[in-house]
This record gives sequence, structure tokens and C-alpha cells, in this order.
Amino acid sequence: MRCKILITNIQEFIIKRIMELRGNMSARELSINLGLNENYINQIELGKSMPSLEVVGYICDYFQITIFDFFDIDNQYPLKTKELLEVTKSLNRDEMDSIINMIRQFKKNLR
Repeated sequence: MRCKILITNIQEFIIKRIMELRGNMSARELSINLGLNENYINQIELGKSMPSLEVVGYICDYFQITIFDFFDIDNQYPLKTKELLEVTKSLNRDEMDSIINMIRQFKKNLR
């Protein structure tokens, strides 16, 4: 029974991750862009099938994230995290410290 629960959790995670990554793009459009059957992503999101690791790799390549990013449960928004990291790469140390402090203050104010 424990394996079934774990598989269900993984399936739910994969469904949510794909839906978050594709944003406003339709499941059909993503399927076609990946070179798959037009209903493939829809079938995954409906819980009727699970993608192979190869397809997860295609999804990662398409969105230019790593497999680690895809399965990182602590990162709810891997595309936004990637974007944030890309923007900060050109900053110097002091600028990065300022951004980090600003984010910490922002999070503190949300509590």
C-alpha cells in the first residue's frame, strides 16, 4: 500500500509541475511542441498515464531547466527561479547582497 501512495504522490507532483511549467500554453500545444501525440500531456494531466523519464527530459529541454529543477520539491516555480538567477548573474557582490537583504526583508514583512 505504501508504494501506491508514493506513486500517487509522484504522479500528482508531476501533473502539477507540468501544469505550472506550461502556464497559459495548452496541454495540446505543449504535446505538439514536444513532438508527441497531441493528447499526450492531457492524458498525463488527467492522471491516465505517466510520462517516461525520456519525456520528462524532453519537457526539461523545452523549458530549459534541469531534471533536478523539475523534481526539486522545494522549488515551486522553477522557471521563475531560473529567471531570477539569470538576472542576478551580472550583479556584483554588493548588489547581490542588497537583493538578498531586500528579499529577506520582503519575506519578513509578509509574516
